[in-house]
Amino acid sequence: MAMVSAGVSGEGARGAANRTTEPPLEAEPHELSIQQAAGSGPRRLAIALTVAVVGAHYAAVADLPFLSEDYTVLAAAASMDVGACFELSRPPLRPLHDLFFLALQRADLAPWLARVPGYFMYVLCAALVWRLAAMLGAAPRRQLAALALFLAYPAAVSLSWVAAVSTLGRTTFLLLALCALLTHLRQPRATTGATAVASFVLALAWHQGAVAFAAWALALPACDRSLRRRAWTDPWVWSIALVAIGYAALLAMLSPSERHHGVKQLGAILANVPRAALAFAPEQARWIAIDGLRGKLDLFGVAFAVALLGATLWAAAWVWRHTQTLARALLVCVGCDFILPVLATGFVMRYAGLGSALVAVVLATCARTRVAIGAISLLGLTWALAHARELRDVRTAGATVDAIVHATDVARQAAGPDALLHIIDPPGLIGRERDVPVFNWGLTQALRRSGLGERYWVVRTVDYVTSSDIEKVTPAAAAALTPSVDWHGLRAVRE
Repeated sequence: MAMVSAGVSGEGARGAANRTTEPPLEAEPHELSIQQAAGSGPRRLAIALTVAVVGAHYAAVADLPFLSEDYTVLAAAASMDVGACFELSRPPLRPLHDLFFLALQRADLAPWLARVPGYFMYVLCAALVWRLAAMLGAAPRRQLAALALFLAYPAAVSLSWVAAVSTLGRTTFLLLALCALLTHLRQPRATTGATAVASFVLALAWHQGAVAFAAWALALPACDRSLRRRAWTDPWVWSIALVAIGYAALLAMLSPSERHHGVKQLGAILANVPRAALAFAPEQARWIAIDGLRGKLDLFGVAFAVALLGATLWAAAWVWRHTQTLARALLVCVGCDFILPVLATGFVMRYAGLGSALVAVVLATCARTRVAIGAISLLGLTWALAHARELRDVRTAGATVDAIVHATDVARQAAGPDALLHIIDPPGLIGRERDVPVFNWGLTQALRRSGLGERYWVVRTVDYVTSSDIEKVTPAAAAALTPSVDWHGLRAVRE
């Protein structure tokens, strides 16, 4: 029996050798060309779609002025040097963000040039979404679907608001770290492991929220059994964990005044949870639900919110059930990425940008039936409409900034260079999501940058969604002032 087995094995080996050395594979170039053609079409469409969307997006915001904290950070950068960008006592700890604005200030770049790096990183994110979908085994058409979903998700604020470049930097380098880590866990090499760790460090240098990647490195092998054995013993995976632990320990040693964010009160956290849970729901339905939970729509609002949250959980469970284990790991990564903004900030849609890249890949790879494809296509359409609406809000914000500066210029010329000008209730944040910044920060810096003098008293009588450098006074105190700046035509935006 052993001889027979050996003979069969030898025959099989010789047959295998013949199959690999004889020309049949080379004699069928049409099969290879068909495969290449099948992939080249979606690839060309992907390039065309990215160029068209990003090009049109940039053209819509290129002529806009800086917004809000752009002016604050530029003013701070004027008194900084390179060493100051790495000082631990300067919250938040984002050295690459600070270096970017230091270079921006010294080069005195116009807003249209200052936005170019953010758009470049957005294109890199699109390419990494394409790559990540391929790593999950998606065919080129599904890669194209993932890319389209990613480009559809609202990103106008992150791209047009230069101060948000830190968020784009974190997204770009975490996607790169994720692709490198997946490649490494499948076929360990020093170059892929080092790339994953280095990309993680660069993401941390852009934004402290990148520390969540350590949880990602654990979620991948925990969900995908094929990666588990290598991950638990891999030195590069442990290096990612050690970097995260060291970084967290570093932040823990800072005093409360040196930390950018702390844990919010329980009420704020509970308000953030439904915002995060509905981050990928259609915009109009999401805001009916949010207003309902705020008590604005009586019993109907509460019932609608409960129904939408239930539908979202059901959809998440359906996707979980109908997708592969690695895609499930990406869903876990999205949840991990949302934990910090839910606990430490007011959750806005901008914080879901990285999660949208992962969700786009998962949705594109799990849709197998016509009903699923139709539902996901409809969801993508609602994202695109919300993106267009957000882009319109950004353009309104830019026009408002120009109008405020112009009105102040008129008042300054009438009052003289040394007069004290009163500016009351400038718009803070606008838009349906109340996340498009105008002048919750940076108004006096913007006026100085425009050469409109130094003497201003800017006050507000209303609360802003975020913190602000504008002093809040009572309506009675504001009424005793004589507004020097004419807000006619901006009231609808302000309200």
